[in-house]
Amino acid sequence: MRRFFSLFTMMMLCTVLSFAQSRVVSGTVTDPAGKPVAFASVSTKGGGGVQADANGSYSIRVNPGDFLVISGTGYDPIEVPVGSLTTINATLKLKDNTIAEVVVTSAFNTKRAARSIASNVQNVSGEQLNTVRANNVNNALAGKVAGAQVRSQSSAALGRETLIRLRGENGLTPGGGALYVVDGTIMPSGNDINPDDIEDISVLQGPAAAALFGPDGANGAIVINLKKARKGQPGIGLEVNSGVVFDKIYITPNYQNSYAGGAGADLIKYTWKPGQPDAWKALDGKYYHDYTDDASWGPRMVGQDYIPWYAWYGGHEESYKTAKLNPQPNNAKDFYNTGVTMTNNINFSKASDGYSLRASYTNLDIKGLIPNSYLKRHTFNANFTIDLGSKFVLGTNFNMITQKSNAENNDGYSNQSTGTFNQWFHRDLDINKMREFRGLRTPEGIYGSWNKSNPDSYNPNNAKSSFAGNYWLNPYTYFDLVKNDNQRERMFGDVSLTYKMNNDFRLKATYRRQQLAVDNSSIYPTELELSSNQSSFNPWEGTSIAGYGVSNSLSVRQNYELLATYSKKVRDFAINANAGLDILKTKLTGSNQNTMGGLNVAYLYSLANSKNTITFGQTYQEYARRGVFARADVGYKNFLFLEGTLRNDWTSAEPYGNNIPTYSVGASFVFSDLIKDKTILSYGKIRASTGQTILSLNPYELAVTYAPGANQFNGNFIMSEPNTLPDAGLQGSTNNEKEIGIETRFLKNRIGIDVTYWDRTNKDFPVSVSVPGQSGLTNLRINAG
Repeated sequence: MRRFFSLFTMMMLCTVLSFAQSRVVSGTVTDPAGKPVAFASVSTKGGGGVQADANGSYSIRVNPGDFLVISGTGYDPIEVPVGSLTTINATLKLKDNTIAEVVVTSAFNTKRAARSIASNVQNVSGEQLNTVRANNVNNALAGKVAGAQVRSQSSAALGRETLIRLRGENGLTPGGGALYVVDGTIMPSGNDINPDDIEDISVLQGPAAAALFGPDGANGAIVINLKKARKGQPGIGLEVNSGVVFDKIYITPNYQNSYAGGAGADLIKYTWKPGQPDAWKALDGKYYHDYTDDASWGPRMVGQDYIPWYAWYGGHEESYKTAKLNPQPNNAKDFYNTGVTMTNNINFSKASDGYSLRASYTNLDIKGLIPNSYLKRHTFNANFTIDLGSKFVLGTNFNMITQKSNAENNDGYSNQSTGTFNQWFHRDLDINKMREFRGLRTPEGIYGSWNKSNPDSYNPNNAKSSFAGNYWLNPYTYFDLVKNDNQRERMFGDVSLTYKMNNDFRLKATYRRQQLAVDNSSIYPTELELSSNQSSFNPWEGTSIAGYGVSNSLSVRQNYELLATYSKKVRDFAINANAGLDILKTKLTGSNQNTMGGLNVAYLYSLANSKNTITFGQTYQEYARRGVFARADVGYKNFLFLEGTLRNDWTSAEPYGNNIPTYSVGASFVFSDLIKDKTILSYGKIRASTGQTILSLNPYELAVTYAPGANQFNGNFIMSEPNTLPDAGLQGSTNNEKEIGIETRFLKNRIGIDVTYWDRTNKDFPVSVSVPGQSGLTNLRINAG
């Protein structure tokens, strides 16, 4: 017994001694440019190993005398003696004629190697994005992502929202765009994302790729990584970028250039009459075309003398003089400015052991194509991480965008920016004369118009009927007078705390906030009312009466996230898993008011100055969602992968007790790793996946509401009754999608081909169906299709 205890004691002492001699070595694996080598393999020579994370960080237990073997896909491996070191940072060199492993970012800022992805994901680097500078990320992505339809807007429509559709429309109604995600924070649009701050973009197409986002990812996702500071980067960390882009109208419709303004085939002879202005006697016996009709099917233009519209107004050198009637083929094109977009960015970044910091400021200044239109935007971005000891990492990301613009983005019928030229305009109008006489006024203060009344209808007692525009003003005058001021302030970002239990497991808690405040004011001034007869410039009433309106809104989105990450390499197998909780709360408030019936006091723009009771509206909306999720992938020898995602959500918009399940499964096989001779085929991968997403209902889509009216009738308030009854089991539509694809690169990665076949099934759309009015309703809201 005594011998047994002695032997046991010696074994325990040896074990303790052995454990005491081993230690943990940590470090970061980077390339020569200082960029992390994501998911690099780190192992002891002849022993076990670990896998670095997406930032190239690792920690491994070693013994004295060990050698670390560090490698990455596409990089030459290196061996490093451990010695007495506790920190070993390694730099790997990319193999000749190879491409660095692409890292794909998904929901909650999780990252994976592209070769392990079973669905169609495309990556665009910041350098590719800014080949030609664009003022928003959507335009920058145009032509760079297969399967993406960039629904850009005209450069003339300053500040108008744009969107990207992935794999076409995804429902019965148009407008469903991809989800935008910036460093893990969901954004409602891409307009406020600064291209200068983007490191790279992962475009996830289909439910399988974006399943981890749940219902939000039904239309795919555009996941954006902002630039971060990197240790070892050259220089002092200060960078300045400037760029200027000029916009010019390139193509206009093919207008006819044979016939002048009006609808009469012949010029009209003017004969002065008593009671008309004496100055008009100089034009007696001269000819003019019909000004009142705004079409352009008048007399043929052959260079004959005629009386131009501005000759009837006094006070300038060309008053009461004739001109030559010639076509103006470029008058519509020459109306627009040369747009100028100036972008200036300055940023500072610094990183060292235990911290990283990057701050960036961008100024965007746009002179619009439409006269007097402009947009000015200021963007500030800062991100910071710091190690709190060896186990905790604190991180924060903050973005502030302020924008001010003046623009009337109107594509409706008879709008002043394009509707006049494409529908109602005279082909003989000299746009240079329009520009010159933009401030031309009568003694009564009426602005001159090319669309004035003909001289034979002159009324000495009503100057407006004689000199004001029938339908149209001089477009330069219009945009000089109208004011549409828009101010936006968007703030988004996050704060997170990460606990690194060991090299395999970490836990991260994150709070995210994204909010947008918008204030608008519009003035359609008294000068327009005095200078118009049958115009419809007032957007609230469709009349030629002066008006004033204001609106404001505030939207807030908050996310509370808990994410657990596990990564383990066991011999030839690599296991990666995530699980967590996502809590979402949104709130939207807003109001709008405008005058009605004109202004009591001319030139005074306030709601209290409205002749009639103002029109107003209010918006209040809240929405909440809770989701739990899990995903995992298993890789074998880094060429064969199997993955799966499962998420379940409960929302405030669904029937009580209903949940929204989302799932995806897939597999990928990098068959080129089995081919030794890569002279022709450099890389080859086949993949297949399937996924399902059920969309969430809109807030209050299940509600049956009675709305009190704003005004009373005979001393009684008015309340509207609901006309639609939703089905008690109503839910969002279901999207099922399957895909299979192959990715190849040939001739030392010089040529690449990526082909995807996908099949989507949409069903159970929420639709309204008519019911007999005797029921007291007009529609039922049910799932169909």
